[in-house]
Amino acid sequence: DFKKLWDHNFLMEQALRAQLCVPDFETFAFDVDKFYEATLPNTGGKNADYIPQLAEDKVDPHQFGVSVCTVSGQRHNVGDTSVHFCVQSTSKPITYCIAQNDLGEDTVHRHVGYEPSGRPFNEVALDERALNADAAGLASKLDTIRNDPDLSQNERETLLCETAREWTHSPAIPHNPMINAGAIMSCALVTGESQSAKFEKVESVWNRLCVLDKMGFENATYLSERATADRNFCLAYLMQGAGAWPDGVDLTSTLEFYFMCCSQTANAEMMSVLAATLANGGTNPLTGDVIFSEQVVSNCLALMNACGMYD
Repeated sequence: DFKKLWDHNFLMEQALRAQLCVPDFETFAFDVDKFYEATLPNTGGKNADYIPQLAEDKVDPHQFGVSVCTVSGQRHNVGDTSVHFCVQSTSKPITYCIAQNDLGEDTVHRHVGYEPSGRPFNEVALDERALNADAAGLASKLDTIRNDPDLSQNERETLLCETAREWTHSPAIPHNPMINAGAIMSCALVTGESQSAKFEKVESVWNRLCVLDKMGFENATYLSERATADRNFCLAYLMQGAGAWPDGVDLTSTLEFYFMCCSQTANAEMMSVLAATLANGGTNPLTGDVIFSEQVVSNCLALMNACGMYD
């Protein structure tokens, strides 16, 4: 029985080996509680209301909890940490990681960039730098042909026409996966035979990441988000017009899948384990389950650091 417990308890193993990342966790937890008590009276701010189901008449704005999980699996919770809530935009990094798992980072980044946008998270705009660079390259080639003294007039005209005809350009794409356009594109890059198969994959990954409880789904929020999604539909059509989508993408189905990912529910305790899994290079510290490779997580954390606060 002890061996069975040892084989499945990574926290116990590290404790017995004196390898815990926070050796004096009791004092650490005490400090967390002090921070919680100090900030509890702060009731400023307001709920997001761009989706009606998230507004204060639907979600209690006074819920507040703090959950910590270390890469050694040490855990501490204080406050309303067991209350489920919609993950909303915290789904974006995970969808990006899943897309990388499915297709590899090179393919993913042909359709979504990796630079801060410097714009609001839902701005109707794409990154046209690659497109502009391609256009500048074409202009340079055409100038070289025009100014080549060794070409006859007929040769020059023929070469100019051939060069212009053969020109291919990179499409304008979302700036990064952490803003709405980029997150929608990440959803388009998750593989699966159907929308339901794709969502089952995503939900399975979330359950492996969070592990303490099963993920939930808030259908009312999904319907509310879909009914007020004019700007996201605008972004999707903008990407379609720019030629940014991968082949075979259904725009409406992709948007619905994006709203489904955002409408999953978890609690703070579960989300702390997810955060610890990313901090641990993609390996869940409670189960030892390798969910993402270190390279996938490294790409994700770099973008979260540069672009993870929306604007």
